[in-house]
Amino acid sequence: MKSIARLFLPILLLLAAWWPASTTAQPAAEPAPLPAGPMVAGVRPTEALIWLVPPDFYSALRVVVSPDSAGAAVRTSSVPMTAAPGGPAGAVVAHLRGLRPNTRYVYQIQPTGATAARIWPVLGSGHFRTPPPDTVLTDFTFAVGSCALVLDPYPTGGYPIFGHIHQQRPDLMLWLGDNVYLGGDEWLHPPAAIHRYAHVRALPNLQSLLADATNVAIWDDHDFGPNNADSTLPTRAAMLGVFRAFWPHDLYEAAPGGATGHFRWGDAEFFLLDGRYWRTPKHGTAPRHRSQLGARQRAWLVAGLARSTATFKFVAVGGQVLSTNAHGETFANGFRRERRALLRALDSAQVKNVVFLTGDRHFGELSVRRPRRAPVQYDLTASPLTAGTAKVRANRRRVRGTAAHTHNFATIRMGGAAGARHLTLTSFDGAGRQLWQQQIAAARGK
Repeated sequence: MKSIARLFLPILLLLAAWWPASTTAQPAAEPAPLPAGPMVAGVRPTEALIWLVPPDFYSALRVVVSPDSAGAAVRTSSVPMTAAPGGPAGAVVAHLRGLRPNTRYVYQIQPTGATAARIWPVLGSGHFRTPPPDTVLTDFTFAVGSCALVLDPYPTGGYPIFGHIHQQRPDLMLWLGDNVYLGGDEWLHPPAAIHRYAHVRALPNLQSLLADATNVAIWDDHDFGPNNADSTLPTRAAMLGVFRAFWPHDLYEAAPGGATGHFRWGDAEFFLLDGRYWRTPKHGTAPRHRSQLGARQRAWLVAGLARSTATFKFVAVGGQVLSTNAHGETFANGFRRERRALLRALDSAQVKNVVFLTGDRHFGELSVRRPRRAPVQYDLTASPLTAGTAKVRANRRRVRGTAAHTHNFATIRMGGAAGARHLTLTSFDGAGRQLWQQQIAAARGK
């Protein structure tokens, strides 16, 4: 379809320019094919970002956005799209400002030229919801998943799991790392890494999820570098630039650096951790000096959690935090001292309602830690989306019945009145069938 469009569109544009002005152009039966996107990014009560790669025959685009509600007071605005540096050739982004908090919006991607608009007046469309202010309680749903291996070329039928995530209608999709699998030595060559990212981003099954939910990501070893990569990667700064080009929100912190950041959604706060940029090598480093997060990032996290006024605090990081299993990329495997320091700090500060969101393991599960004199903590692992599955390892903290030895994703719905907020965690397999469901009631207080 895309190759046919690229072949015939210049001819169609010439015909449209020549055709008499009195002739009424018929609306297109479907949007023009976009190489990738649109994707909604960024999570602010009054702002949003729209990212996409347009067909190369369009030089100027705009986003037309309106509240998704009826009535004469609906305000429609038009925002031009500008070049998005650092990503694939032609990528553009629009920064939408002045939006209403806690409001659903619909948007269209349109060409600005009259001639191009006669051929395809709409190139893409979607909808999104802005978060409420920090003090407003609202029900919302977000989805999580990790380990998205996308073959080149795409297999027949693509990867339908992304369509099943979209069917859950999440307000937010949080990608938990290994969102791309860099191969060969692509991590040493930024143009090759950009090509790999672009190949995944253009997956047809993925487009509805990108267009209709806010998308936020952390990274792990395979979208950072080779398997089990750490801070010794010589191109880590360049790979960070590629990552940010494809996830173009402004959530990352100037300190502590890397791909670390945070955002609020009403009375939920999300802390996005970078488990690779500061990671010390396990081999050749004394156990007391080993770290996944680095001292600066760990201190930033503890301070942020301790002062957070959110009901639930979600901590996204690539490898499992609470699991007792010491196989693979977990804190129990080589980073026990750092984990002990982190959890003791949270216990000491009496931080309530902390839920770690993790991936990497190629199986899913829910873990729980119940300290004697401190609040309970949870660790939801959602892995893999499309990559191969692995053996479910022993874990003394696993909640019974939550092991998932299959492609899977999870949704988290936050709801309830003030003083009775709760989470509903649901795990689904690759065909969208429910695997298990658990409810977590919020402990009262900070």
